[in-house]
Amino acid sequence: ASSIQRRCSTMSRCSHPAVPPPKLVQPSRRNAVKMATRPGLSVGGTSCSPAVASPLVGLDHTFVGDLVGSLVAPDGTSVTLFARRGLDGNNICQAVFDDAAARSITSATSAEAPFTGTWRPETPLAALNGHSADGTSNFHVADEAGLDIGSVRAFTLHVSGFVGW
Repeated sequence: ASSIQRRCSTMSRCSHPAVPPPKLVQPSRRNAVKMATRPGLSVGGTSCSPAVASPLVGLDHTFVGDLVGSLVAPDGTSVTLFARRGLDGNNICQAVFDDAAARSITSATSAEAPFTGTWRPETPLAALNGHSADGTSNFHVADEAGLDIGSVRAFTLHVSGFVGW
């Protein structure tokens, strides 16, 4: 199985160039910790298309149903965004993974490709609530079949939170 992984530091820009990074408030105390609340992840793209190897989608892959995508927090806590959903549909573009979404990614069908809109992830992102947001988070995408091709081109990590000490 092949694997694509991108890293996103909370102190650096980690989104598509057209999307400005969130403004971070620097803590005034030395031992402050940023705690995550209501995290989310968006797969970007400038244009959505089911075309094979489309350079404009956020995640292009010829068989999305082969993919397992997860978000791993700096402390190693992991949540699964999607796991072999979407059957033989191509590409994920302009999609938001949010616990408050009306529809779960588990109900995605290949007829809906490219996968866009707001989706409730496979496992709740709420599992990251209260974990430190300081450090490097990873968006990991694995091709569980390994027969198709694809790339992660654009994504944004959304972290709201507070500074505690």
